[in-house]
Amino acid sequence: TKLSPILISIMTSHYGNYFFQQLLQLLNKRQKQFIYSLIKQHFLSICTNKSGTYSIQALIDVIESIDEEQTLEQMITPILPQLCGNEHGHHIIIKLITVLPEERRSYINNFILKNLPNISCNKYGYLCVIKFIAVNTNVTLRVEFITQITKNFLCLIQNYFGCTIFIYLI
Repeated sequence: TKLSPILISIMTSHYGNYFFQQLLQLLNKRQKQFIYSLIKQHFLSICTNKSGTYSIQALIDVIESIDEEQTLEQMITPILPQLCGNEHGHHIIIKLITVLPEERRSYINNFILKNLPNISCNKYGYLCVIKFIAVNTNVTLRVEFITQITKNFLCLIQNYFGCTIFIYLI
């Protein structure tokens, strides 16, 4: 609680984020929930900060409970478009796709599928789509993905980043 007033500054500091990452290793679930409550109002700015993105990725790495996942989901869901399209924020989405099992990240999967053309044609978003493809094993999601890329073929193939997705698939 002594760090509370300066926690956001620590998390977004070039050197402070290393301290925060190490601190997370020592915290229990209750203390991590307290951190979530402190950062909630500043979550987007932390995620899209050059150093803050590492702090949030470290927070994802130490998830120990469904409660923590749900708290994170509630914070991330409203800002998914901003994260996918941001130089630093997209790393948060990639981390979640990598760390969470498919069935526990349906909010991200559904967002990607519903917004495939916009995300795929974005300088950073297409990397989220490629990670989604790389780790996807759910046949239903694969069928929906194929439906979406077929439906949006022309739009995707005429865009540098969208075309990169087809190159990756090949």
